[in-house]
Amino acid sequence: MNVTKKLIELDERYKANMYRGQLYAESLWLFDNRKSRVVVSAPHATQTYINNHIKKSDLYTGALAELLGHQTGCSVIVRQKFVSETALINDFVLRQNPDEHFFLDIHGMRERPFDLAVGTGFMSAGEYLRPLTLIKELAEKYRIKMVINHPDYRGPWGLTGFYQSQFKKPGALQLEWRPEMRNFYHNAENVTTRTLPFLDELVRRLEDFLPVW
Repeated sequence: MNVTKKLIELDERYKANMYRGQLYAESLWLFDNRKSRVVVSAPHATQTYINNHIKKSDLYTGALAELLGHQTGCSVIVRQKFVSETALINDFVLRQNPDEHFFLDIHGMRERPFDLAVGTGFMSAGEYLRPLTLIKELAEKYRIKMVINHPDYRGPWGLTGFYQSQFKKPGALQLEWRPEMRNFYHNAENVTTRTLPFLDELVRRLEDFLPVW
């Protein structure tokens, strides 16, 4: 399979209508339920109405999440269309009985001096010792410069913090990627030799040792 070609093909779903996605789709969320314990989500794959304004899409995150599902067999939840009202992934996730799952919530961030920021929500890094140890190992393997909870991190108000407040345990992490690590149109080598292999191995190995709390 030509990975870059497949990512571009998958991205058509999200880039349609100037990244407002599939406006006539019945469901706001693309939910591929493969009964895995690890779930990959991309809540801003299209534009999102939030805090009384339109948030730009986290470009390319939808296609990355979808391809990870195909490659690893993990379940995937991706926003596939824009709606002009606040509709957060939190409410959808809660309806799926997520208590025994671990979420990798994929986001984009602006240009930074690091490739990946891992957000731990309200909880400390110490409460995520096993998954963060694995992430650090894989970041070194795939030459990914990572930090934990960068200065502008807003994860406590996203799925990570929501999951923690609902279930009182470390069952979600936010993964924010800088543009050069997710743009498969202009930085295909980064995406196909570093970002995707990192995420693929992370999903598979997390699936093997869950639960992690």
